[in-house]
Amino acid sequence: MSIAKQIQHLKMASPLFVMTPLVSAPSVVRQGTTVTAIYQVINNTNTSFPKMAVVNFPANVTQVTSGNVTYCNSNPFTLAPSASCLLKVQIATNNLTGSFQWNPQVCSDSTKKFYCAEVYPSDQVAMTILPAVSETCSNNYADISYELSQQWDSSNLTPGWGYSPISIALNPNFLTCTTGSDGTTWQQKRVLAVADFWVKQKINYCHHYSSDYLTPPALRCDSASDGASGANGGCCSLRPNLQTSSSTYGQIIRWNYNGQNSQTATYWQQFTRLWYGVDCTNFTRLVYNFAIGILTTGKTSAQAGQTPNDPTNAISPNQQTTFNQLNYSCAPGALVCGDGTVDQGGNTFCAGHGGAFATNGVGNYFSMIDSSGNSQSSNPSIVSMAKSQLGLLQPGDLIFIAGSLDTGQPSDTVTHAVIWTGQAVGYGPNDINPNLIAPDELCTPATHCNWQGNANIGQPVIIDSHYQGPDYRVFTDYFYLEDVWGVRRVIGSSTWVPGYSCNPPD
Repeated sequence: MSIAKQIQHLKMASPLFVMTPLVSAPSVVRQGTTVTAIYQVINNTNTSFPKMAVVNFPANVTQVTSGNVTYCNSNPFTLAPSASCLLKVQIATNNLTGSFQWNPQVCSDSTKKFYCAEVYPSDQVAMTILPAVSETCSNNYADISYELSQQWDSSNLTPGWGYSPISIALNPNFLTCTTGSDGTTWQQKRVLAVADFWVKQKINYCHHYSSDYLTPPALRCDSASDGASGANGGCCSLRPNLQTSSSTYGQIIRWNYNGQNSQTATYWQQFTRLWYGVDCTNFTRLVYNFAIGILTTGKTSAQAGQTPNDPTNAISPNQQTTFNQLNYSCAPGALVCGDGTVDQGGNTFCAGHGGAFATNGVGNYFSMIDSSGNSQSSNPSIVSMAKSQLGLLQPGDLIFIAGSLDTGQPSDTVTHAVIWTGQAVGYGPNDINPNLIAPDELCTPATHCNWQGNANIGQPVIIDSHYQGPDYRVFTDYFYLEDVWGVRRVIGSSTWVPGYSCNPPD
């Protein structure tokens, strides 16, 4: 019997083995690039297979077997009943021209090749190989092939949350790109490119430290029912699709799945795709680590600047005093002042740099919370003023959102973080296409706002992880602008330079 006839295609109702991409290979690469792809391999039976193997490795494809205990750690490898592992491969393109295709196949026994599985054609490696170019800064800000090839995780496991991340080294060839007159712009473009990369992987919102951790069955729960604070690791979003124009509207499936092949509700739910993902500040940590090798804390309030386990430090930027400051050592960058500059420290508290926020009595920082701790979210003139000042923010800035009437939490409780893109909804070369704008379950007609991209042409766009994972979203007044706790600028910091690492226990 031929291998083709033996293969158990994934379109079967109950395939023996399932392979789906966690990190997809790009469709276009430059010759000389080492490409990384990661597939999840699932044993969908109640039988253990001790001789599972990839049976068709091309000469230019190698398997990564170390660096993460969830990787398929050899070839052959063992898969227990209902177990899975991550098949991480690296594809060398030095000697390739034109194109390269590969359909990875795994079998229960490499010598017999009787029970096998392959991915759908849409999930196969299919790359166009372009001629190599010199590694100049202008044409390589989106290249993270070097970073993807590295080990991401430590061996320090927190059940449910996963393995703590480790610092990822920036490609040495790009170090000079971070300096000089264009260094800031290059870093900003790179942060947005890395965020876009992870958006395209369509991972979920999960209380995880890293994107390659799978919640164990015993720890699986809904991130919403777990509570707004998201205290329990392992919880992931079980939200239904809110995109009304989608054929899968109302189903528990990622909003931008196409409903075909591996992008179905079955794959999202039954084949555990939804149990991979990161939450808001573990997403911002992931982006900065892959983009420029900066590793910070993933704890939301600590990333904003509040000292962990210190209730007296649960304040907003405008509430700081000489004896109570938001200066947690692992909070990246510096707080942004009302005029768009950054806090210089030394007890200056953005004095003289409050801009329109100071003029309107809010304070010296880019914040909707005044010095008394009162949110100005219900003050239309302050909301309008803040909206007029968004142009002072820079791509890559981290905007922290506070609790308010929207969440039922105190106004100085940091609950969320987003990445400012400096882009808008639209069809221009630097715009975000309306079709890429994700649902926002907090923005509904009842809250007097509309998240739909086609209704928000020209409106500012952020990237964040909530609802169903990392995505582009409209920076609406409700929840976002009205509840800005403060902003931190990482790029340009004299301390948080590329490669800086501060990774305390989360």
